[in-house]
Amino acid sequence: MQVCGTQFANDLATWNKPRSDRQLTVLAKSGMVVFIAAAALLAYLTFNYSRLQLLAQISYQGIIQLAVPLFFGIFSRFGNRQGALMGMLTGIVLAIVLTVFFPDDIPALGSLTSGIVGLAGNLLAFVACGLFFKTDTAEKARVEALFALTENIRQPTGKPLIN
Repeated sequence: MQVCGTQFANDLATWNKPRSDRQLTVLAKSGMVVFIAAAALLAYLTFNYSRLQLLAQISYQGIIQLAVPLFFGIFSRFGNRQGALMGMLTGIVLAIVLTVFFPDDIPALGSLTSGIVGLAGNLLAFVACGLFFKTDTAEKARVEALFALTENIRQPTGKPLIN
């Protein structure tokens, strides 16, 4: 819950304007309350659900959709926010739709789960948006500055951690 609230405050709530630390704290705590209420409602609605493990499986199929923008963001300068959002939405929608028809696995695909198929759709959408939507110069400069920070990290001996 804490991670969800923090992500909401740091990433979504600052989309249109910067916020003070106090505002970010209030937004993070408010986000946590909303997520806790949603979790409580979901727990109540699924209390007598016969395949409760499927609910956990579906949540992990959604969580894994973070992998594409996360790994591209860590290891490359390729991609943009449109690709991250469109890729994750594509992956989640694919995973949900396929789970309706194949709750456990997809036999025709060697028993892959719908989350992995969604991950492939996520990757395709991410790459397509990265090629289609051009990143503005301010965003390119921000990403370059982030990568420059990692290149200048040094060990106590004075040697770079990354060569």
